[in-house]
Amino acid sequence: MYTEGVLILYTNADTLTNKLNELNTLIKSLQHKPSIIAEVKPKHKWHSNINELQIEGYCMFCNNLDNVNSRGDIIYVDKSLHSSEISIETKFSENNFVKINSDLVIGNIYRSPGSSEENDTELYDLIQLISKKFANFMLVGDVNFNDIDWNKWSSPNNSGPSSQFTDVLRDNFFTSAH
Repeated sequence: MYTEGVLILYTNADTLTNKLNELNTLIKSLQHKPSIIAEVKPKHKWHSNINELQIEGYCMFCNNLDNVNSRGDIIYVDKSLHSSEISIETKFSENNFVKINSDLVIGNIYRSPGSSEENDTELYDLIQLISKKFANFMLVGDVNFNDIDWNKWSSPNNSGPSSQFTDVLRDNFFTSAH
C-alpha cells in the first residue's frame, strides 16, 4: 500500500523466522524500500528469540513477543523516519501503535478467528478510541472476519460480529484500502 510518500507492507507472517530471508529478498527487490512493515503472528508457537526478528535498516516495535499465550505483532519503521511507540489504554491486547514523523500513527492489530464477544467489544472500543484520539492514522492487521465483502462493506447476514465490525468502522469514518 502506498500513501502520501509512505510505502507500507503488511503480512500475517505466521512464524517470521522461517520467512525472514524471503522478506529481506522482497525488500531488496522492490523499486521503493517500504517505509513501514507491519506483521502479525511473527513468533513461532513455542519459541522465538526477538533478536532474530530484527531487519537491518529498520527500528522494530513489538508487542506480546514475550507472552507465551500470544504470537505477537511487529511494526518495523525505516530508520530514516522519526518514530516512537505509543501506548494505548485498552483491554484489547493484540495491538501495537507507532507515531511516525510526529503526524502519522499506524496501528497493527490481530483478532483471532475464535475471538470471544468480550474481545470483539474491546476491539470495537479500541477503534472508537483511536478515531477520537488521532487525526491522521492508519490501521492494518488481520481481524479474521472472512465473510466481509470489502467491496460492499457487508457480511452475508448483515448481523453478528462481522456486521458489528463494519458498523464500527463506518461510524468512525474508516475506509478500506485492500
